[in-house]
Amino acid sequence: MADRRMRFGLPLLALLVSDLGIWAVTGQFSWAFPSDRWAAYLCTVVAVVVGHGLNRPSGAVRPFAAVGHGLLAEVIFFVVTNFVYFWTQTALPHTSAGLVACYVAAIPFAKTSFESSIFYSFLLFSPLADRTIVPAKAAEPRMQSVSAS
Repeated sequence: MADRRMRFGLPLLALLVSDLGIWAVTGQFSWAFPSDRWAAYLCTVVAVVVGHGLNRPSGAVRPFAAVGHGLLAEVIFFVVTNFVYFWTQTALPHTSAGLVACYVAAIPFAKTSFESSIFYSFLLFSPLADRTIVPAKAAEPRMQSVSAS
């Protein structure tokens, strides 16, 4: 149970601390916690669920699986947060053309997110960084012969 709390709690805590830092540095509560900020917290929880699948692959497949999971989480984050922003914040018309315009306007911001997901997912889950502990095999007991004197 503690592992599950850490799995979800640590990323949410990091996001909260960064938002509090934005508020502390700028003095602008609305910059740190805009009305659509809940979508980022929701997407963080979804990313943890998506990343949970990384417990299965191992070896040479694991970095590529991590990149796939990371990109899936980025796509979900991009689609959800930009839709929520479009619906709650933007001055664009609430039409399909306005939604497309909102997504297109967000592409330059998403570019670095996708690039960093690829780079860090591969780096953090590469065989060089994988510190999986493999239990040692127990030695089989040897029988000693007893000699009679």
